[in-house]
Amino acid sequence: CGVAGRLAAFVALLLVVTCPLIAVEASIASIDIPEMTLLMGALFVLWRCLETGPDARRLLLVGALVGLAFLARETAIFSVPFFALLFLAGHRFSRWHYLWIAAGFLAVWSLELVYLGIMTGDPLYRFNIALHHDATIDRTIDRSVDRSMDKSIDVSSEDSPIVKLGNRMLT
Repeated sequence: CGVAGRLAAFVALLLVVTCPLIAVEASIASIDIPEMTLLMGALFVLWRCLETGPDARRLLLVGALVGLAFLARETAIFSVPFFALLFLAGHRFSRWHYLWIAAGFLAVWSLELVYLGIMTGDPLYRFNIALHHDATIDRTIDRSVDRSMDKSIDVSSEDSPIVKLGNRMLT
């Protein structure tokens, strides 16, 4: 409420609550809303730092929130030019303080790289899948995924013993 006043906050709340896109997106299993929430959280924490002065913990939190948004969906990387412009301009505090944001982002992303490196042998596995999939993405069956390390039972495939037994009983 401190930025534009209580009336502006109330009008913004009404616009968000009555926006049909929020209801549509909330009823579909997609990552758009969590990504938006993480990015907005990062923006709010950054705004607080710009108002009150640099705080290393808050700036690390900004970077971590952007990093989590990036883990949720790669399009969050488009927030980097925003932070780069603030860094280049040295807006409101020293450029060195903006490196805390980069450190928070890199801390989260490095955990993903280590995890993927251990689990798949390829730290950039997610990017390799995204860059080399076929033109038509079937989200129900991703045949480009290496299932050699997958220990779960896939009862939907025709190789499943349960499906084979069911087919024999029907014929």
